[in-house]
Amino acid sequence: LVGPFLELILINQADIKNMGFDIYFSFLQREYAVTTAGYAAHPTHVPVAKADPFVRKRSCILEMPQLVERETIATLDRIATDEGVLGILSRFLCERLGEKFKEVADTDFGRRGSVFVSDLSKYIDLLAELHSIPDTSDWEDERIVATLKVMEYLRQTNKKDTYVKYIHWLSSQHQSSNNWLEAGLALSLHMDLLSFSDEVLPAHLHFPEQTSQERKEALMREAIELFDKGKGWEQAAHLAKELMEHYEHTLYNYQGLSKLLRQQAGYYDHIIERERFFPNYFYVAYYGRGFPPTLRGKEFVYRGYELERITGFISRISEKFKGAEMMKTNEPVPDNINDRDGQYIMISTVYPSSAEEMETGRPRVFPKHVPDSVKEYNRCNNINVFSYSRPIQKGKKSDNEFKNMWICKYFLLTAEKFPAILSHSEIVEKKELTLLPIENAVLSIITKNQQLDDLIKKYTNLKTENINPLTMALNGVIDAEVNGGVKKYQQAFFTPEALKEAEGDAKVMALTDELRTALGDSLEVLERGLALHAKRCPDNLRALQEKLEAFYVKMKEGIQNNILSVKVG
Repeated sequence: LVGPFLELILINQADIKNMGFDIYFSFLQREYAVTTAGYAAHPTHVPVAKADPFVRKRSCILEMPQLVERETIATLDRIATDEGVLGILSRFLCERLGEKFKEVADTDFGRRGSVFVSDLSKYIDLLAELHSIPDTSDWEDERIVATLKVMEYLRQTNKKDTYVKYIHWLSSQHQSSNNWLEAGLALSLHMDLLSFSDEVLPAHLHFPEQTSQERKEALMREAIELFDKGKGWEQAAHLAKELMEHYEHTLYNYQGLSKLLRQQAGYYDHIIERERFFPNYFYVAYYGRGFPPTLRGKEFVYRGYELERITGFISRISEKFKGAEMMKTNEPVPDNINDRDGQYIMISTVYPSSAEEMETGRPRVFPKHVPDSVKEYNRCNNINVFSYSRPIQKGKKSDNEFKNMWICKYFLLTAEKFPAILSHSEIVEKKELTLLPIENAVLSIITKNQQLDDLIKKYTNLKTENINPLTMALNGVIDAEVNGGVKKYQQAFFTPEALKEAEGDAKVMALTDELRTALGDSLEVLERGLALHAKRCPDNLRALQEKLEAFYVKMKEGIQNNILSVKVG
């Protein structure tokens, strides 16, 4: 009954407004009296809240009766469709309630009412923030951030029904944008509230009256379908496994278990056999007084769309902030930039990293038996560490860039792991590591060897006529040799002078030996790559194949004579 009288407050006639408020306030008084009388008569019968995400943070003694409170929130959520309505509710409803409760401030009812008005004002402010955001695809992230703030308030104040409503609104928003993974992750928030029990739940949203077990299973199946659409087969297989355990050990539903096993097997087949393109990640920093406090001076990592490159991403951000100035990434950020008028944005590509690399400077290494598709998935998912590099020239300028090329590697730690419900996450920690020139050379050769080895495995198993990525990789490595690659490594790190200089430094000596081993490994990988390329390349690439083989012979000779035969240490 609360809703209709709250709606009277929106009518622009003083008598009707006042009548609606007076009736609403009388509901608060009546339920308070009934609730407190019941508590006084049966103090031991007050139920203890279950341990779930909705445990209230304040004592029940300090709260308004829940029925009117829940109906008030549900009604506000329904009628608060724009900023004008929210302004009326804030100015009239909250102010009048505040005045009423001040008159009885010394009573228990007054103290509870004061807390209730404070919560109500906060909720109206959060709704106002949500409804102030443009309803366009450019502002999708901001709408989701505002929605999550509303949801956090609802979670903390135990408004479970409205909280669940926003979960499904969030999921539907993601689905309308074809963000299938994010839509499935949103549904997991509802799943987490439910258990595999026989507790009967009332009808809600599109759900009929059913047991907690039935509703949880329906949500799990919907999320599995969304993960499958988003090519998140790892998440789909994991969720199917959780449901299978319930079928096997609780329901003994072996027919359902059999179907899920076949479904899960299909997901594992997709992981190995189907090609996937994982999104790129981008660093974005917002500067200037033209941005709101939620953005000004803050740095984020964004997960791009599938196949989106940095030029497309920059265009997307520029379209949103049309007057913003794009800053150059190779220039230092001025100290006073946040005090300037206007909007300044810095954007650059960042690369998935790991906690291990952030600590040691060495990229994560997967065992050789791990399939390439699994390695690529794990490199790009369930991550919150990213990196980018900048070269630093130290000492005298030289024709040999390997000798004096130091690398400064910057690591960024985000608050959330990707993928997540939001497509961006704030950077909460930064770290900087400086790599020696020889250390950079070692990592460069090891990375190239790994990339080429991955391509060889891929095209050994993938029966396709298009082997251009393998052709380009082989040509890139051997073309570097044509332009003096191995010779430059030899001159930078394996001359008698360089080896003598390294003798007093155990780290440099170990890196020198590691570089020699990595260059030796590159010969073995290249030989396998050329052999595969000879079998698979079309006739129009035969001349290139012969040229690559000829250059490889010279490259092998140079590495064996000038590097592998040199004694280190």
